[in-house]
Amino acid sequence: GYFFRELELFKPDAVVHLGEQPSAPWSHRNEHTSRITQHDNVIGSLNLLWSMRLLCPDAHLVKLGTMGEYGTPGATIPEAAPSSFPRKPGSFYHASKVHDSVNCELASKIWGLRVTDVMQGIVYGSRITADADTFDDTRFDADQYFGTAINRFVCQAIIGHPLTVYGTGG
Repeated sequence: GYFFRELELFKPDAVVHLGEQPSAPWSHRNEHTSRITQHDNVIGSLNLLWSMRLLCPDAHLVKLGTMGEYGTPGATIPEAAPSSFPRKPGSFYHASKVHDSVNCELASKIWGLRVTDVMQGIVYGSRITADADTFDDTRFDADQYFGTAINRFVCQAIIGHPLTVYGTGG
């Protein structure tokens, strides 16, 4: 696997996996970007799972999932829902995240890997302050592929450009 060297060298207690293509619109741009999304997200995560199984099976994997796996907006998920709660992705990107979740659940079940799959929603803003001595910049994407609607609307409003509302505008 791609992660052998790092896992073998560091023998981590935990692995935080944030390395996936993060855009639903980009995954629908064309056949090429759809294929890249599926390959990089699903196969990349699968490589990590196999590498962890072989080199650090006691490490805890924390993987960033997305609420879009459940089909948003309006997905109501009961607090005690099982991890296999019905998923209804609305894009090739979200489908890739569903595949990751299923693969992580399977690796946990058959190999005993410890996995936490964090289902997160959109984060707004361009900067965070970790503490008084540290200032970290986060990405602020405002384009049609990686920018959230809020980020796009803010940028468009600032420059006096009409808001680009897609679909029904809901």
